[in-house]
Amino acid sequence: MKVELHADDWLLTMSLVGLKRLFPEEAEAIPTGIRFDMSHLEDITDRYFNYLLNNYSIAERENRITARSLSRIGSSTDTFKEAKKQVQKRMTDQLKKIVKYFPDLEATAELENSLEVVKKIKKQEELPLLEEKKDIYIETLRTEAIHDKLTLNFAKSVILSPLFGQVSFLNVVHNSKTISEQKEIMEKDYIRPAILETKWLELLNNETDMEKLRQFLEDHNDYKPFKNWLKVAKKLDTVTQMKTYMEGNIPPCILLEGQLGTGNFEEMIFSPLGTSLDKSLNFSWNLNKKQPVPLSALGRLILFMVPIGASVYQRKIGFGNQSEYENFYGFLYYNDHFANVYQTNNHYRSHRLNENPFEEVIIDVLQESTSKAQYKKQEYMFIEFHSNYDSKKTLLDYYHMPAYITEFFLQSGKTLRWIHRYEYREAFIRSILDGKDPKQILFRYMKEVVNSNRDGINILMAVRERRRFQLLKKGVADVKENSKIVYHTFKQGQSLRRNLLGEQKAREAAMKGVYTAGGDKRIRGIAYRLLNASKAGHRKNFLDTVYRLYLGADMEIPTVLLNVLHERDADFETITSAFISGLLSNDNIEQENGVKEQ
Repeated sequence: MKVELHADDWLLTMSLVGLKRLFPEEAEAIPTGIRFDMSHLEDITDRYFNYLLNNYSIAERENRITARSLSRIGSSTDTFKEAKKQVQKRMTDQLKKIVKYFPDLEATAELENSLEVVKKIKKQEELPLLEEKKDIYIETLRTEAIHDKLTLNFAKSVILSPLFGQVSFLNVVHNSKTISEQKEIMEKDYIRPAILETKWLELLNNETDMEKLRQFLEDHNDYKPFKNWLKVAKKLDTVTQMKTYMEGNIPPCILLEGQLGTGNFEEMIFSPLGTSLDKSLNFSWNLNKKQPVPLSALGRLILFMVPIGASVYQRKIGFGNQSEYENFYGFLYYNDHFANVYQTNNHYRSHRLNENPFEEVIIDVLQESTSKAQYKKQEYMFIEFHSNYDSKKTLLDYYHMPAYITEFFLQSGKTLRWIHRYEYREAFIRSILDGKDPKQILFRYMKEVVNSNRDGINILMAVRERRRFQLLKKGVADVKENSKIVYHTFKQGQSLRRNLLGEQKAREAAMKGVYTAGGDKRIRGIAYRLLNASKAGHRKNFLDTVYRLYLGADMEIPTVLLNVLHERDADFETITSAFISGLLSNDNIEQENGVKEQ
């Protein structure tokens, strides 16, 4: 029996992408989703587990992390100590798990001995020995029994449980069981109900003998819904009567057309969107408290494909010491043939696995998909969510990407690499994805540049990209021409900087032996005052400070600054930010990096 599963929304599309990944050949793509032979349901469990073991390998993950730690060792003793500390900690943490499950394996004993050697390593000259023991650690994790046990437990706790809680084989009480035993639990809880319900529907729609329907329900009356339906079937004479009963008493599945709502869409089905039954009254089907959001067994199984269809990665939340890393699930959704959406998300996932910077991932995926559509501008929706079942916490972001945002990334997104601090660059990009003016992120980044004594050329690129984004959002055709004001204002700031530094050198020469603040330090103090005025929108305060600077330097005030009150050339924040970036930027830095007006 073949069924057509339609990708009506992002959640169902994500699920079907997961199913297609498990059955790349067998699941046939149709314009609106996939056509799937229900006989393949019997193969889902094996493919599901194999996918987890292959894609979340604990050995490969630890190899990447430890290799990265050792690669950062330079000539400094401190970097060696830190790397050795990290490798030792990871070996210790994994060894505890290995000893718990495999205390008698030879590989376990070898790893214990290796860890004791690592603990005694003190000198940087012993790096080859540390690398040797690291390799033994990785080979131990590649031992089949150890690898499969630790990988599956990792995938269950980090990838699956945040979305589904501890249902079925995800419950921690099953962690000590073999993979075969855990597969049996999944078969019982997810696969068999879906198979039984689809076979029942096939019988109900095609059979004319009521006795055969009763016999089917009798044969499988250990399945709770069938047990209840059997009581009714024994009192009915015809298939038509049974159909009438089903249509009148069993609600349809909210997720899949033609399926029966035998269960509920609640927290343990999909934590990010599900609610507990006692809080679902506003969603109740016919005000039925016991079945507020009806869901079929097949629908439940399809939702279990979400972690396979999504791209899973770590995202940094916050800035500096106030930041933390959380696991997120990402997906790109847009209105197109399902096969194209599937390929786009495969492309997105491969970039995420390679740990490419966020903006490069977005740009590359957009370029790939738009080129296939002959540069047809799609309106994308980027879905990203984090969920923690235990704390009942979900962060769900929908980034609607209309054509102007897509155009922004395709035209000039790569320039964002100039925002050197990753957390500021990502926050800047997310503001744009959200259609919001990224000026607050820009101000925060400018403050970081001022305080860290870095060159203002980094600010210039952020200011220019913010300007371009604003113009594209307004529908301005000639973005390049209208962005020249940023570079012009930047050059005015540079010109004033050169004059102020020249003044400082003359002052130092005239006051030998007397302490004077360094020129750059003085300029950064000025930039800080100007930044505060810009953030607060105090145009007069900004201009008062600028007037004094130009009068003191015996320079003519540029027209672009005189017009800032009326925002004749550009908005206040664009002019002030560009000017401050020039005030903080050295000419030689600009030349070295090939920065030019564009």
